[in-house]
This record gives sequence, C-alpha cells and structure tokens, in this order.
Amino acid sequence: MSPPTPRPPEITGAWLGAVLSAGGRHVGVDAVEVTPIGSVDSGAFRLTPTYAAAQPDLPGSFILETSGDFAHRSECAFYASVRGRVEVPAPECMLCEIDADTGESVLLLADPAPVVLVDPLDGCDEERARVAASAIAGLHAPTWCAPEWLRFPGLTAPLPDSAAARALGDAARAGGEQIVERFGGRLTVEDTATLAEAMAAVSSWVSVAQGRYSLLHGDFRLEHLLFAPDGVAVRVTGWQTLTVGLPARDVACLAGTGLEPELRSTADHDLVTAYHSALVERGVTGYDLETCWHDYRYAMLQAVLSCVSALTVATSGGHAADPLLAMLHRACVAVRDLRTLELVAEVDSAARAAAQYLTHVNVH
Repeated sequence: MSPPTPRPPEITGAWLGAVLSAGGRHVGVDAVEVTPIGSVDSGAFRLTPTYAAAQPDLPGSFILETSGDFAHRSECAFYASVRGRVEVPAPECMLCEIDADTGESVLLLADPAPVVLVDPLDGCDEERARVAASAIAGLHAPTWCAPEWLRFPGLTAPLPDSAAARALGDAARAGGEQIVERFGGRLTVEDTATLAEAMAAVSSWVSVAQGRYSLLHGDFRLEHLLFAPDGVAVRVTGWQTLTVGLPARDVACLAGTGLEPELRSTADHDLVTAYHSALVERGVTGYDLETCWHDYRYAMLQAVLSCVSALTVATSGGHAADPLLAMLHRACVAVRDLRTLELVAEVDSAARAAAQYLTHVNVH
C-alpha cells in the first residue's frame, strides 16, 4: 500500500519520493511544483519534481488525477489490470488506487511531454489518424473475442442485453432531442435529420451480435490522443469509458469525429487498411479486410453517439461548444456518406429473419 495521498496543493516531495521508491529503489525528491491542469476543481495536476540526484530514467514531470465519485473507476481498472496485458501506447502509471466504498481515487501518470494536442475544431491530418488507428489495434488484438473481457469488472458497461439496449436507445433519443433544443440553430437541416435517425437506430445497432468483440476505448476522439511532435507516435489517454463491443467502433469514432469530411472520404479506405494490417500483425486471424470495412461503416454510429454523450453533459454553450458541434457535423456527414443507417437496417433485418427461422425450426 502506498503512502496516503495528500490533497493538492499540499503534495510534498517526500510523498512523491515515497511513491516513486515503492518498487524497491530509493528516489529522493527535494521539492515538487504542483500546477493545476484546467480548473482547480478538475482534480488534475502536473507535478514537477526536483530530484535529490539525477534520475535519467524517470520523467521530468507527472500527471496526478484525483476523483471522489467513481469517475475514474474504469481508468483505474485499465491501468491496474489491462495496460500491462495489451500493446496500446498509454502513459506509464506510477500509482493507481481507488477506494471501493467511496470511489475516491488517485492516479499518478508519467507526463509524456513533449506532445502535440490536435485541436478538435481544426481536425486531424491523415498521417496522425493512421498512427492512432494502428495504435488502438494494440488494445483490440490482444483482447479479440476473449471471453474473460466480457466479465471484466472495470467496464463502464458490458455487452447489452435487450433491456440494456432499449435503455441505451431511449437515452440516445433523449440526448439527441436535448441537443436539437440547445443547439438546433447551429445544426444544418441535414445534420438535424441524421442526428434524429441515428439516435433512433441505436437500440438495434448495439443489439446485433456481429460475432467479434474486444475491449474498446469507448470515446476514441482527438481530445484523448497525445501525439509526438513528429506525429509518428501517440499516447492514448481518457480511459474512463472502457467498454467492450465491435472493435471498429473506436476507429470509426476517430475518423468520423476527427477528420474533415473531404479528407475522410478520400482517406478512410487507407485508414481502415492500416488498422486491419495492425490487427493482423498482432495475431488476429479469420478477419478479412472486406469485413473490416463493413464493420467500419456499421460502427460509424459510434461517432455520432460519442458527440451526443459529450454535448449532453457539456455545461457551457457559446463558442465553448464549437469543437463538439464541429465533430458532430463531421460524424453526421460520415454516416450519410457511408450509408451507415441503411447498413444498420439491413443487418437488423437479417438478424430478425435469422431469429424467426430458428424459432420456426425449434417449434417444428
């Protein structure tokens, strides 16, 4: 058990040194500078230590995340039980603790600086998107169709049964209506219609068993990607939405929200090919590129759903909502371009027909 975590700004060099020494080595920290990331109430801080002696193999700074309401339950589960078993590039974790009764948690992560954050309002370029798509294959491939992850206690939600699918569909429709009420004047007529149709399809979309699943990031948008300055490497953050489902949902979310429509329409075949190649290189078999492209089209509803989830909890409007609204527009265009809603209806119809056939056979 690590030493109790004091509340910022009372974090001391002695406490940080004790945490870093937990592995058996001695790390002296003379002082530590504590800087809030965002608002003080966000619970995130950058810690910059002054080491008593040179520590070339330790970071020059750390990210401390604290929470008291189970908000980081899935993120703690990822760092405690998943990160060491997958290949997705995520920040190194020095401390991960959560109180099972109160939900109070603390995460101490290596600061991967220097990094480049891509402004969601501007969108991503093709090269960085390809790097990110290949990286998330490092989460999907090691957990591909492995039953143990269906029961993993750190999930935000398991694969839904019929009742859970209906509840998700109801919440999605309500969220879409709320967004139109709040931001309708800033949505195009086409996007307003696509939003309503997409949210009405969520229940059937999430219900159909595709025969393949893996752990998912669950909200694989640009806000959670830290790119190296040269763009050829990335660190994936924001693991509060860890879930399980159709693997292509993460890639569709990235492309649908992060690429401008003109770029995505010319780049998504290459993006899916890069993702598929990364899966195969990591050992996934029996999954051809044509099926992967089908899944990508089908999964594009995830891009709209992620934006709806973010916008419904957004407390500020005005220009603060511009990035999310830009991503929602891109996602709606992607759904139309890829004929996602038509594909969802086809898959749902085929699944219903198969179920009716099996019922008929069993009865007779």
